[in-house]
Amino acid sequence: MTPTPWVPFAVKKHGHMCGIMVTASHNPKNDNGIKVYWSNGVQILSPHDVNIQKSILKHAEPRPCMKDILDKLNNPKFDLMQGLFDPFDQITQEYFYILEHNKLLDKEGLNKCFKGKIVYTPMHGVGSFFIDKSMEIAGFQPVIHVPLQKDPDPNFPTVKFPNPEEGKSALNLAIIEAEKMDAIYIIANDPDADRLAVAQKMETGKWKVFTGNELGSLFGWFFFMSFTPINIQTIKKTLSTILRLRFPQKMLKTMARMEGMHFEETLTESIGYMCGTSVLDKDGITAAVRMTELIAYLHLRESGKTLLDKLKDIYDKYGYHFNINSYFFNHDSELTARIFERIRTLHNGGYPISISNGKYSIKHIRDLTTGYDSSMPNQQSTLPTSSLSQMLTFTFENGFVITLRTSGTEPKLKYYAELCGAPDEKDHKKIEALCKEMINATLEEFLEPKKNKLKPQE
Repeated sequence: MTPTPWVPFAVKKHGHMCGIMVTASHNPKNDNGIKVYWSNGVQILSPHDVNIQKSILKHAEPRPCMKDILDKLNNPKFDLMQGLFDPFDQITQEYFYILEHNKLLDKEGLNKCFKGKIVYTPMHGVGSFFIDKSMEIAGFQPVIHVPLQKDPDPNFPTVKFPNPEEGKSALNLAIIEAEKMDAIYIIANDPDADRLAVAQKMETGKWKVFTGNELGSLFGWFFFMSFTPINIQTIKKTLSTILRLRFPQKMLKTMARMEGMHFEETLTESIGYMCGTSVLDKDGITAAVRMTELIAYLHLRESGKTLLDKLKDIYDKYGYHFNINSYFFNHDSELTARIFERIRTLHNGGYPISISNGKYSIKHIRDLTTGYDSSMPNQQSTLPTSSLSQMLTFTFENGFVITLRTSGTEPKLKYYAELCGAPDEKDHKKIEALCKEMINATLEEFLEPKKNKLKPQE
C-alpha cells in the first residue's frame, strides 16, 4: 500500500510512460477505482481520457490470445511479481530526500523548537507511516495518532464517509482524541493521502474545520512570506508558479494583484494542495508538513498566533473572502446531464443572464464541459476541458462566483461559492448574508433540487 502521490512522483522522476493508482480515494468501502497519470506525471486530460475509455469498451471481452495469461493469473501458485521490480523503497527514499532538502524547511531553527501537540488521522488509510517519517525528517516531534484510525482498514469501521471534506462528522474521533490530549490542532489525510484537512479548537471550545479555500489562503501567505526579498523579480517569477495550484481563486488572485505577482486561475478548492513541483498533483503528505511548519512559525515567530489569527490578518489586509461549498447526492447520471443541459439553454436557448428575476446579473460564464468562456476574447477557456464531466462557473457583476460540477468519483453534484469584500468592508455578516442569498437563488433556479429530488449534504 502506498500514497497516491508516490505514483505521479515516480512517473515524473524516472520518465515512465504512465502511472496507474488503484484506489477508491475517499469513497465509501464498497467503491473502487483508479487514477491514471500520463508520461508527464499529471492526471490524464482530454483526449487521453476519452481514448482510454473507448479502448476499454472496445476490448471488454478478452482476446483469445489472452487465455493463457488469464489462466496463469487465476492460478494461486503463480507469482504475480515474476519479472517485475518493486520500486517502493527506492521511490520512498527519493521522496523523503527531496522533502528533507527543500529550502523552505527550517529544521534546526524553528521546527525542533516547536513543542505543540498535533493530532493526526489517516482515516483508516495509508498515511500514518509516511506522516511519521515526514515529521521526523522535518524535525518535528511525533504527531498524536487516533488509535482506532491509525492502521489501514478497507472497511472504514469508524467513519461512514472516509472523507475529511465532510468536516466534523469525519473528524469526530480525532476531536475526541485532541480533547483528551489537550491539543488544539488536528491534521487529517484522506485514505490515499493526497488530500489534507485541518481543524483548530477555538477559544469558545468549539472546533473550526478549515475550508479548502481558507487553507489555500494560509498556504499562499506562508509561501509568499517564506521567500527572503533579495530579488523581487525572482520572487515574482517563483510565486507565479507556486500560485498556479489547487488553491482558491479569489483570495490568491487578490493577494497576487496587491503584491505585484502573476496569477494563474486553477481548478478546485477540494483540500488538495501541490506544495512544490516534485509531485505534479495534490499531495497530502508534503502539505501536512508545510501546514505544521506554518503552525510552528506562527507560534514561535508571531507571538503565539494561531491559524485563525493569521486568517484574520489576511482578511484585514486583502479583504474578507467568504465561501460555502457543499453538494447534493444524485445517483442518476442521465438526470445530471439533463440538469446541466437545461442550465445551458435557460435563457432563450442560451446560458442564463441573471438570477432572482434580474436582481443579480451574470457577468461571465465558463463551461469546462464545452470549453466556452465568455470572459476570453476568443470565447475559449484557458483551463483544461472534458466532455466526460460537467462544470459550469458563473461570475456575477457584484463579484459573487459559483461553480456547479459533478464529482469525478462520487454520485454528487457539487457547488462552490465565494463572495469577496474590499479590505475596508468590515461588516462580514453582510457579505455572508448576501453570499447565502445568492447561493440559494442559484441552486433553486438552476438545479431545481425539490423537483429533481436531489438529496442535500447531511
